[in-house]
Amino acid sequence: MSFWPAVIVATPAHSNVGHALTYRSEQALPVGALVRVPLGKRDTLGIVSACDTECPAAVNATAVKPITAHLGDMPPLGPDWLDLIRFTAKYYQRSLGEVALAALPPDLKKLDPTQLTRRLTRNGKQRAKARVASEPSKENVPEASPEQIAALTGIATATKPVLLFGATGSGKTEVYLQVAAQCLADHPQAQILVLVPEINLTPQLEARFFARFGDEQVVSMHSGLTPAQRLQSWLSAHLGHARVVLGTRMAVFASLPHLQLIVVDEEHDPSYKSQEGARYSARDLAIYRAHSKSGCRVILGSATPALETWYAAEQGRYVRFNMPSRMGGAALPTLRLVDMQRQPKQTVLAAPLMEAIAERAQNGEQSLLLLNRRGYAPVLSCGACQWKSDCPNCSAFRVFHKRDRSLRCHHCGFTERVPHACPSCGNVDIQTVGRGTEQLEELVADRLSAATP
Repeated sequence: MSFWPAVIVATPAHSNVGHALTYRSEQALPVGALVRVPLGKRDTLGIVSACDTECPAAVNATAVKPITAHLGDMPPLGPDWLDLIRFTAKYYQRSLGEVALAALPPDLKKLDPTQLTRRLTRNGKQRAKARVASEPSKENVPEASPEQIAALTGIATATKPVLLFGATGSGKTEVYLQVAAQCLADHPQAQILVLVPEINLTPQLEARFFARFGDEQVVSMHSGLTPAQRLQSWLSAHLGHARVVLGTRMAVFASLPHLQLIVVDEEHDPSYKSQEGARYSARDLAIYRAHSKSGCRVILGSATPALETWYAAEQGRYVRFNMPSRMGGAALPTLRLVDMQRQPKQTVLAAPLMEAIAERAQNGEQSLLLLNRRGYAPVLSCGACQWKSDCPNCSAFRVFHKRDRSLRCHHCGFTERVPHACPSCGNVDIQTVGRGTEQLEELVADRLSAATP
């Protein structure tokens, strides 16, 4: 008896084969099973999305190709994972295959059944060795502050997404750790997903989770890992061995059959939005994933929440817990706002700011000035004919760089020397408009040298 599985393969949405393709099999295949199938002249990995006992009426049964191999040692991908892939593909207007196959480790797509069996065996041995070699250190759990206690109590009973609005240093990470520990204690098979915006933030958070839960229960997923490491982490999560998964935005697609908690740290960070290939927001997908899986909770943590997150909390769709104080009684930095409209005309740096910089310099300390303008001035302009240093190739202005006397477009890269006179009317009195970092550096150096005895 023949079966007719519909298989998801990596094909673009705009092609004629952007949907699941029909193949022939001599055995019934479970939904979510991994198979190798022919696609054109190549052999590729596919995911079974359905398996019928009859060939679809619109398909010519004699032209249907058989599957090449069934990766039967791998447990099928779960219905929750497939639901996430379908939602992502529909919402972001991509094909199922583009999203589904991109979410799998690159090395997994190359394996045949024999190679996969070896990897699964090796993964099992490595996990067993890790359980023997690594013991969770008996880290003393710090005493929770009143704000942390209130947040932990509220999170335990929350039925909506939680916004943990805490100042930098308020102890949000400790709240994550204690909620995770309680979740793992309440559910013997529970898995937890912790998302961070940047790879550089993974090691420090990883160290905290390793110390609390032990190496054998925690794995990482990010692009900084080798293909073999990514496959090992993915298999550990898919097989349920890893209880805690730490990763960047790509980890939102990890196969976690027993997912019970998702934490999105620094949820406002734009790095959660993918700008290459299938575009998506990992934070939004984390919220959807938690909502669609029964019993799963999601915590969004930030000292500066995104506007849409804040609005959702104001509307009551999210529950917000505030943690405005720093741990240990540490004081927040003093902020002083200077109204530049009350300063003398042409003032670049207000007198209080220059006094503070000079005082820091006299004490051998450092100051950091931030200005989002490169070069000496953003624009050169002619007062006689209103000519401006616009770029001939795009709609941006060319920036004046005093050090090498050049005009550069920072959008398309077009560069040329500064003209001696206005290219339009010949006026030699060309003025700078606005200020850049070079001008700021020149000004501060002059002021400090004048203030130094």
